[in-house]
Amino acid sequence: MKAGKRGKWIVSVGPLEAEVLDLLWAAGEELSIRDLYEMLRLRHPVSDGVRPPAYTTVSAVLRNLHGKGYTSRRTKDGRFLYRPRYSRREVLLAILAGIRDSLAGDDELWMEAAKEVSHGR
Repeated sequence: MKAGKRGKWIVSVGPLEAEVLDLLWAAGEELSIRDLYEMLRLRHPVSDGVRPPAYTTVSAVLRNLHGKGYTSRRTKDGRFLYRPRYSRREVLLAILAGIRDSLAGDDELWMEAAKEVSHGR
């Protein structure tokens, strides 16, 4: 997670980005675009006209995650291999800190929201 133009941390993660991060964390090893594409195809079989993400979409998601600083990558045999740069806990804490900072000055609202989340509401 790196600082953006205004010095704030970029912590936003879309649903597909989050799913790709989950796969990387679960794998515990470097994965290629093809590896992740195949894993997503298994998770999302074609049903009711909904298709799994295309290979190019997975490639774009990984490029975005790398650009946001969530993954590191290296080249091996002409292909990129990705791994998470931060643990699941570190990412969650950064996202929560970003939300807290956006509510700066409204401690009551922050505490109320944290209480509701911790009680599973």
